[in-house]
Amino acid sequence: MRATFEEIFSEIEAPRIERTKRHKLLDILGVAILSVIAGAQSFGEIEDFGNVHFNWFKNHFELNHGIPSHDTFERLFSRLDPNSFQKAWLDWLSNLKSLLPESVIAVDGKTLRGSHQRSKGLKGLHVVSAWSCENELSLGQIKVNSKSNEIIAIPELLEQIAIKEAIITIDAMGCQRNIAEKIISLSGDYVLTVKANQGTLEEALTDTIEKVMNQPENTRLYYTAVDNIECSHGRIESRECTVLPAMYQPLLSKKWKNIASLIK
Repeated sequence: MRATFEEIFSEIEAPRIERTKRHKLLDILGVAILSVIAGAQSFGEIEDFGNVHFNWFKNHFELNHGIPSHDTFERLFSRLDPNSFQKAWLDWLSNLKSLLPESVIAVDGKTLRGSHQRSKGLKGLHVVSAWSCENELSLGQIKVNSKSNEIIAIPELLEQIAIKEAIITIDAMGCQRNIAEKIISLSGDYVLTVKANQGTLEEALTDTIEKVMNQPENTRLYYTAVDNIECSHGRIESRECTVLPAMYQPLLSKKWKNIASLIK
């Protein structure tokens, strides 16, 4: 049975003193989450969005004392346990999976801008995140100590999100056989980038594609698409994509689970 918003987020422990409460925890979380989904980017904008759409929110939450102030939102989220909130958020998204058709999930690591403090010797906060391209929605993220630790963090992140029948795209850092196997085990598919950090693999793919494209047309099997895109300042950018079936590299089929194509 699918859990409701109230059932999922009620499991979060409220970090507040009982006698000072004017708003229910679910009211604050509900208004904040839906406001951010709608585009709010600060606590002040969350309050403004809530007031503008108060009648709608009142039909779904109690809000006996109106929309909480921006200070209330800020105080709550500064004290909220981030792990508990992320778990509830991911559980709720999983419940919505059937309502949000998924096709491509982009997994990427990045260092958050402005998160470092050089004067205190603190490095920037590096996270691995999963982005729903179809729904333009962040599905989850995990903090990592360094870029190299993305290899460890990516499988953990994939465990937390629903990727069934979705295509997972990852840059060269995530081009690892164990990550491909994890995606397949969770009923997803993968597109992994091969660069110089996988030197032997990159060389093998490059040689294979060149050899196939140099074969007589009646003996080779591949597909090429060319797309011309008009960019800014009158510039036209031409993109060419060539796809070969994985049968041209039989050894890869033994090492990379469910590999289907080689793409240039």
